[in-house]
Amino acid sequence: MTVVLAAGVAGLAGCAFQNAQFSVDSTESATVTEIRLSGGGSGNVTVLPSEDGKTHIHREVHYAGDRNDTTPFHLEGSILVVSTDCGWRCGISYDIRAPQGVRVTGESSSGNVRLTNVSDVDLRVDSGSVLVDGSTGVVRVTASSGDVEVNGTEKDLDIRVDSGNITARAVRSPRTVLHASSGRIEVRLAAAGNVQAVVDSGGITLDIPVGRQGYRVQASADSGTKSIDVPIDSTSPYLLDLSTSSGDITVRNITA
Repeated sequence: MTVVLAAGVAGLAGCAFQNAQFSVDSTESATVTEIRLSGGGSGNVTVLPSEDGKTHIHREVHYAGDRNDTTPFHLEGSILVVSTDCGWRCGISYDIRAPQGVRVTGESSSGNVRLTNVSDVDLRVDSGSVLVDGSTGVVRVTASSGDVEVNGTEKDLDIRVDSGNITARAVRSPRTVLHASSGRIEVRLAAAGNVQAVVDSGGITLDIPVGRQGYRVQASADSGTKSIDVPIDSTSPYLLDLSTSSGDITVRNITA
């Protein structure tokens, strides 16, 4: 592993207590098939594809008080375990370039997560937004507070958010499950599939590529309107199960 250090003094937006920072660049030549986030700290995590098959880790440490030079990541076989926790009044943000199709799992306590061209995703986020931009595997995200956006899926998609919006585009998942306690759900399918969308407080908008395919539709809006503009077929293998306690439901035929 190679390491390069840089230091400076700066503020970090949203973390008023942090008034100093340093950055470290490291390279892992060993094959990494999974990145596991270890919760407990504060910081953003970005994962992008590398061009050379190696894993390049850029981390920025923002702190007040004593500097902490502890390396907050390690390898467990082919799994890279990373932590944003570096102690009291300290947070770490990561920019990781890993082999394309890496699996991403784990927990993030506070900070945004951005993933590009990955495989399976299984994440729990307490506070912060999540963006998955391209996935060839199963995507599961649970968020307490923050928006979740997913673009381009091929396998099952499961997103559950307590407070925040859910946006999913270019969805080719055979099964899509989206639950939001407070927030809106917006989905655009790129291929026919089963969709369950449930919102306690907020609206649901679903864009469907119909073609010759009809759908079974179950739509319930306790306080709101329903607009369903797709062919209804009681024998279809595809079910749209949509429910909102307070909000509108809109299903649109994007081929119309």
